[in-house]
Amino acid sequence: MIKIRIAEIELNEFSAWEENFVADDPEIDVGTMPSFFFEKMRQRVGVSIKVRAVQRGRNLLQAELTCSFAFSDEMIKELCVPQGLSIPKGLCTEFASATYQTLRGIVYVKTKGSPLNSVILPLFDFSPFITTAFVIPL
Repeated sequence: MIKIRIAEIELNEFSAWEENFVADDPEIDVGTMPSFFFEKMRQRVGVSIKVRAVQRGRNLLQAELTCSFAFSDEMIKELCVPQGLSIPKGLCTEFASATYQTLRGIVYVKTKGSPLNSVILPLFDFSPFITTAFVIPL
């Protein structure tokens, strides 16, 4: 059993530009960018996900969320390799997905009652982009 918990969720940025939204134009470009890091003092892996939605070349919303994941001592032992701590690519994908889904929920709540609530942040499969384990030298 994998013993990991979400240790912290932090909304780093949220900006919305309702005045740029054109209701009758369904063409909205959404981009996302994940980044991974390790908090050595707290023994946590963190994922930051940044999302930007653009319509007709104008920003509609931009948000960034960080989730930190804490490991049990036994889990850390299981992940240790000679190079350090190795987070398998499948687990990295799960972390990125959990962070992105959390961000989608926050965007929904933050835009509720505004025209931007109709902007759809699509489901996103991170597995094609996370191709290797995240190895943390210790």
